[in-house]
Amino acid sequence: MTLDWNTRPLSPHIGCEVLNADVRRLSPALKDLTEALIYTHHMLVFRDQDLTPAELLDFTRLLGEIDGSHVQSEFTHPEYPDIFVISNTQREGRPFGTKMVGHHWHTDWAYKARPASFTLLYGAEVPARPHHTLFASQRRVYEQLTEEEKADLRGRQAFYRYEKTHGVKHWYAPLTEAQKAMTPTVSHPMLRIHPGTGKEGLFVNRADCVGVSGMSEEEGVAMVDALVERIVDPAHVYAHPWRPRDLVMWDNRVLLHAATPYDMENDRRLIYRTTTLGERPIAPRPEVAEPLAG
Repeated sequence: MTLDWNTRPLSPHIGCEVLNADVRRLSPALKDLTEALIYTHHMLVFRDQDLTPAELLDFTRLLGEIDGSHVQSEFTHPEYPDIFVISNTQREGRPFGTKMVGHHWHTDWAYKARPASFTLLYGAEVPARPHHTLFASQRRVYEQLTEEEKADLRGRQAFYRYEKTHGVKHWYAPLTEAQKAMTPTVSHPMLRIHPGTGKEGLFVNRADCVGVSGMSEEEGVAMVDALVERIVDPAHVYAHPWRPRDLVMWDNRVLLHAATPYDMENDRRLIYRTTTLGERPIAPRPEVAEPLAG
């Protein structure tokens, strides 16, 4: 089966627009072409998709195992708990989902032992006024690192803790003991091998980073901060302008992303989010994580 898609790169480092696609027509060819495109462009926009929540889940499952272990499970879809709802709308007189999420640069679920591979957002309703999601490439900065910098990073792991990123979300309730038990501190190599391409790449996340092996907490967090600032250089950020019925998908192993504000009082927004379970990040060579320095 051949898929007759029209595609167009969206920026030099990030993004590909896909036209003439219908992701409801599940097939091995659909999976193969989607993976080929995302491994090249890291982020895809499927235009004009008419998806029910069940159809979004079907397409997500085609791409990998869904990770439905949401820490904030109160914001999941009541009929489809594998879908996280981002919305300022109401359902039966009650808020449906969460109004605010992801308004900082991050890669999804670095605080898990197996971080997210792909994230998919379906714009069932989007604000009429301009509204964007921002993307920045870790690969671009990896390619600028000197060999000495790469050699130094290959021997290091960064430590991540969900409580740190949750603590700045003052609109969320405090974590319960069960939620804390779900999210112990984890470590990941700062350089990792992408399982789909075999390429080495940078992998850091500022929002929940609490340190780097072989450094004091302050030094480690500062190192990650400096790398993230290089990644999110505005000159290289792709800002995706949302249209109704966009299906946006990206590779968390390569990109950082951030939501932008919108008028929550006057503009309606209903986004369905699904996420596929990633692998334990693969270090460039076998290594044992050092303890977090005091």
